[in-house]
Amino acid sequence: MAATAGTPLELLEFEETDDGALAFQISIDCSGIPSVPDGMPLRPRERFHVLVGRDFPFEAPRLLVSHSRFLGYPHVYWGYYLCLYQAPETEWNPSDGIFGFMERVDLFLRSAAAAQLDPIGVPMHPPTTPASKRNDLPTIIPKANAPLTMGEIWFGFASIENVSKRRVDLTGWKSILDEDWPEEPAAAAVLLNKPLSHQFPSKIGELIGELQKRGVSRNMLILLLRCALIQCEKDMPLFLIIGAPMRGVRGAEEPKQHLTSWWIDAETANALRLAMPKTSDSEELRSLRSDYEEAYFKVLEQRSIHWCPLLEDRPEIIVRRDKDTVASWFHGKTVAVWGCGAIGAQIAESVVRAGVARLLIYDNASVKPGVLIRQPYDDLDVGLYKVNALKERLQRIRPDLVIEANVVDVRRAVLDREDWSDGADIVFDATASRAVLAKLEFARKKNFQRVPIASMVLGPRARRAMLLVTGAGHSGGPFDASRSAKLGLLNHQQGRTFLEDFFPQTPPRPFQPEPGCSEPTFVGSYSDVASLSHLMLNAVPEILGAIHPSEAEARFYYPSEVDVKALAEVRLHIEGRLRSDDPASGFEIRIGRMAWSEMEKHIDRSSSRFGEHVETGGILLGERDESLGIMWVDEFSGPPTDSILTSTEFVCGVKGTRELHEKRSGSSLGSIRYIGMWHTHPESLPVPSSTDVRAMAALASETGGLLAHSLMIIIGTPFEKLALATYAFSQSELLQRVFRRTCVVTFPPSDLTDGPRSERADVGGVAIRFLRGVFKKR
Repeated sequence: MAATAGTPLELLEFEETDDGALAFQISIDCSGIPSVPDGMPLRPRERFHVLVGRDFPFEAPRLLVSHSRFLGYPHVYWGYYLCLYQAPETEWNPSDGIFGFMERVDLFLRSAAAAQLDPIGVPMHPPTTPASKRNDLPTIIPKANAPLTMGEIWFGFASIENVSKRRVDLTGWKSILDEDWPEEPAAAAVLLNKPLSHQFPSKIGELIGELQKRGVSRNMLILLLRCALIQCEKDMPLFLIIGAPMRGVRGAEEPKQHLTSWWIDAETANALRLAMPKTSDSEELRSLRSDYEEAYFKVLEQRSIHWCPLLEDRPEIIVRRDKDTVASWFHGKTVAVWGCGAIGAQIAESVVRAGVARLLIYDNASVKPGVLIRQPYDDLDVGLYKVNALKERLQRIRPDLVIEANVVDVRRAVLDREDWSDGADIVFDATASRAVLAKLEFARKKNFQRVPIASMVLGPRARRAMLLVTGAGHSGGPFDASRSAKLGLLNHQQGRTFLEDFFPQTPPRPFQPEPGCSEPTFVGSYSDVASLSHLMLNAVPEILGAIHPSEAEARFYYPSEVDVKALAEVRLHIEGRLRSDDPASGFEIRIGRMAWSEMEKHIDRSSSRFGEHVETGGILLGERDESLGIMWVDEFSGPPTDSILTSTEFVCGVKGTRELHEKRSGSSLGSIRYIGMWHTHPESLPVPSSTDVRAMAALASETGGLLAHSLMIIIGTPFEKLALATYAFSQSELLQRVFRRTCVVTFPPSDLTDGPRSERADVGGVAIRFLRGVFKKR
């Protein structure tokens, strides 16, 4: 490079060091570099030292000078070391070699001369402190934001917490002018209103001189130290926290305080305490103390400062490493996790690291030796309840976090409560228990809580995962969503892959790690569980941000075969359903949007063909759950061919209903079958007649449904719009044809609105409750 014609570089000399490195002296022509008054003063020719380590080119060379003219300028340390790379591990490219290094030298010199080493909009590089020769100094971790100085010098105390021998946390600040000083141990603190030099002093005398230049006299410093000594015990070291406005983004805001900590050993602190005057001192003793203090400070000024290592954790300084990631959605939220096993423990730890404000964990199992293979517990945790062991682990990550650990059975202790959500922003069900899902559906129906719920489960060999996320206003919970997901998989080209794992027709042989006495579980490693759990967790905020609160989504993952991209993920969108109640039976009826839309189209077609006063109807297909008191309506069919349609009645036929029932039950793996009938009452209330009940009994007998409740849906138009009423009749009611019903009328809106609103009225002696806007608007 130096031999190239016209080069500004001159190679003066070089030598090989004892450790195999090379030391160069070079001269660079700087006369052509533009400069500004505030820039680094470059002479026409500057001499530099280049140290090339023996690990070159995998280690960047270093650039130094043998003078102090650059002291005080950005990125000049100890007056002689020029910092060319902010992050050498990422900025230094070994492939560029010495040519790349010299290009960086050229860039540095041009930026320094133009006062652009810290350009506007770029974070300012913090100052440095000389390393102490002591290796027993504690690391200081500021936790609380520094107080605002309002352009003045601030004197006071920083509350300290001795976490360990190697760590001291700064937990708060008190002004020296406050009425109450800290009751706990405290460090002296001074926050300047002007920056210090980029390289902090190494001698105590130099520091006192720099502070005096910025308005802190020696007497003020001594007074501050005396106040701190009052707060500290004898034979204990003293800390002086010094702040200077040298942190932040240049030009974007007022600089934040850059904090450093001077560690004053116990012997020096005791000596300073001895020099403090006391009210009982005589004039002679007071004079002796003053002389002693003056002499002692002259000795101190020659000593080196012990700057403690300091690791920032102030919110005003630190930018979270998960900034703008999907996991940041959990920051500041309250999260409840049901189940602290393979999935739940992973979820709990992840949301803790993401910054939740409050965490509730539930589990009644203990840690067994076998679970250490794939659950984040330690050998010392064996025999402890999982929630207690997990809480202790999570508190080590975030000691300030509010964690409520509950050794209880979720089904009883949580789902029997009116507020089963604990006021959480989101509930995670990681129990992998169908009983919990079912009871959650029942509890949600009984005591509705507007909270999103995420349910996670792994396949029998942890090769596939199922995530169910229901919005806060969804018509059902994860149990409801799993049923919709099953139907969705039946119509998806890759659905069979997941049906075998999560909705098998023949349950697989259970795996028991301790045959005969252990709960069945899945087979899978820690990496299997961790990767799938975090994959599902990251999807939850994304889903909640994409769907309306009235909707839900199911996702199925198959990451173990990513080479088959079509199998990597299946997404199923789940819309909310129209809900209607039958107070007499306690059943809630949930009607799919597509089914309702098809029913409306059939009514319009029938009206056009037979007249608007002629009744019509047909068969209802879906599923009933007697234990939950829920019926799902997924399909409407038209009237069987032997039906009677007149302006005074609709008699539903039975021809072909058994075949339809068996066909749909088989193709849907039992999730869609005959559950009842529907018909219209044009221009009248949707109130059942004896003819309707006889037809219902005949249909139930034909399809073998007399052992369960049968659903009747009547659509009337007493108010020039469709009015829906639902009735779940028991076997005895159908056989005896004796019943008494409250007619609960639902007006399905033409546009989905975020309801419902309710009101009551008496119409013709029938108690009617009008529910408007039962669908949820997307």
